[in-house]
Amino acid sequence: EVESFDDPRAALALLRDGARFDAIVSDVQMPHLSGPELYEVLARELPELVTRLVFVTGDPWRPELEPLRADGACAILAKPLDLRALVEACNQRCAV
Repeated sequence: EVESFDDPRAALALLRDGARFDAIVSDVQMPHLSGPELYEVLARELPELVTRLVFVTGDPWRPELEPLRADGACAILAKPLDLRALVEACNQRCAV
């Protein structure tokens, strides 16, 4: 089952309400709440979900991603996405 959101704040509200997913795939650049901001909120409020995160970005080496990369808890994939890499990253997140 897949849930899709146009606004990351709606996804965050659902997670705060107790919804749980095997993997959480998110873009890094989003309106209202960036990927690094989402990571920070989850690390603070729902730390058990940080290992479920898979971020996608056109610039995987942007400086604001360095703390996420250093932490190693989430996956960061470069666009254009390789479907096999996305599936593998999601499977790894499910196994955590």
